[in-house]
Amino acid sequence: MQVLSVQQPRATLLALGFQRLEARTWHTRYRGPLAIHAGRRRPAEELPMGWRNRLNDARRQFGLEAWPDHFPRGAVLGVVDLIDCVRAEDLQPGELSETERLFANFAPNCWVWRFGSARPLAVPALLRGQQGIFFAPLPESLLEVSHVQLA
Repeated sequence: MQVLSVQQPRATLLALGFQRLEARTWHTRYRGPLAIHAGRRRPAEELPMGWRNRLNDARRQFGLEAWPDHFPRGAVLGVVDLIDCVRAEDLQPGELSETERLFANFAPNCWVWRFGSARPLAVPALLRGQQGIFFAPLPESLLEVSHVQLA
């Protein structure tokens, strides 16, 4: 299965479907199922103002007890469908949610990856991450995971 490593807390937000757009400096032609892997490293920069409120919203909505410092790292958290990859300049007005504005930099010349059909795993699957989209021999049953909550 194709996998994308993302830093926390964005990995959890993507796996739960709370965030549906992700900014990247590079384009991909790949479309289809994509496992979301939470990288082991912590973000180098501080999270933006307002992030605590949005994470609290996500925690309440999905019943998460852990605080972002305790979100899983070094594991696949769920599967999403990569639907499209467009330039940030091509986004429609109002397309970015407050969460997406807070957690990603949608600067000109960035690529925006659109995700849909988030399917979080009941238990994170440990995996060593890599840069870019990479292949990992994950069970195909991940594609059939029903909508469950990360705990």
